This record gives sequence, structure tokens and C-alpha cells, in this order.
Amino acid sequence: MKLYLNDEPITQAVASVAEAIDVGGEQAREAGDVIVDVLVDGRPLTDDELDRVCDHGAEIPADEVRLISANPTELMRSTLTEAMETLTEATEAMRVVGELIQAGKGGEAMPALSEPLESWGAVHQAAVHCGMMMGVDFATLEIAGEPAEAIVSGLADRLRQIRNAMAEQDEVALADELTYETADTAARWHDLLTAMRDLLDT
Repeated sequence: MKLYLNDEPITQAVASVAEAIDVGGEQAREAGDVIVDVLVDGRPLTDDELDRVCDHGAEIPADEVRLISANPTELMRSTLTEAMETLTEATEAMRVVGELIQAGKGGEAMPALSEPLESWGAVHQAAVHCGMMMGVDFATLEIAGEPAEAIVSGLADRLRQIRNAMAEQDEVALADELTYETADTAARWHDLLTAMRDLLDT
């Protein structure tokens, strides 16, 4: 089985994908990097496949394993920057849906709501994951005098309010959430993501 770390071949013999990940991962760690992707015969492994290989010993036939590594600080900076962009785009999409509902066009607007809701969930997950990697204590970190923990939970609360309004078919409440409340939550989250990114440079 051929093994590469980025474009560099690793000569140590490996007999399985799991062993390849262990060997390549150790070399990446020695260089101060982390593995961000695993390609088996040119195909990226899914999270589920990685879980089965690394945690449950599943075997995947392979002639070549290529591991992609990245500097963790640069990876987190990129992740947080992308999260900020996603947050902005999703919030704008929600505002548009809210205005359509207010204009009596809820029927045509509602299908467009699922994607920005998923995007907000992804932003929440990215921030929490980066916070864990950075060792951020959201309970003590303050953003403009507000505990970061309250900002983090605030997004989850906002999503819950939106989904409740959808379930109850309360278009007035839903339009208010999408048109006004989400903008406030997004602004606080933008400040949080910016502060987290700035911490990487301290």
C-alpha cells in the first residue's frame, strides 16, 4: 500500500488504512500539523467511514492512501472566516424569506428557508469545534460585555424559536424572527467569530 502525506511519500510499510492514518498522522503532528482529509485511491473518506476505520477497525481495500495535513491555527482561522461569510449569507437569505412572508408569499418562500437554517447550524458547530481546539472558555470570554456563552446559546435559542413558529404555522411570529430577531443574533455572532479569530493572533 502506497502512503503519502500531502505530496510526500512515506516509506514505512503499512498494511491497512487505519495504520496509514496512524503513521501519517504521527508525522503530521511532528511537523505541528493535523490531518484534515484522507483520500483512499483518490476518493475522500466520509466522516462515517473514518469513524468505522479508526474506532471500529473496519477494513477498506486500498492501493494508495493520501493524507492531507494543515497547520491547525491556519485551519481554524480559515474555518472562522468561512463561518462569518456563511453567517452573513444565511442571515440575508432569512431576511428575504421573512419579507416574502410579510408580503403574503409564505407558500413560495418557505422552501428557501431550510438551507439558511442548516447554514446557521453549521456556523454554530464550527464555532464550538474551534473553541474546543483553541481552549476557549465561553463562560469567561466576554464580547462587548456579554458572556460568549450567552451568545453561543442565543443562536440555538433563535433557531428553536424559528422552528417553533414554523411548526405552529405562525407566519407573523416567523416573519418577525426572520426579519428582525435574526439580524441581532447574527451581529452578536459576527462579533464572537471575529473575537475568536483575533485570539489566534495573540
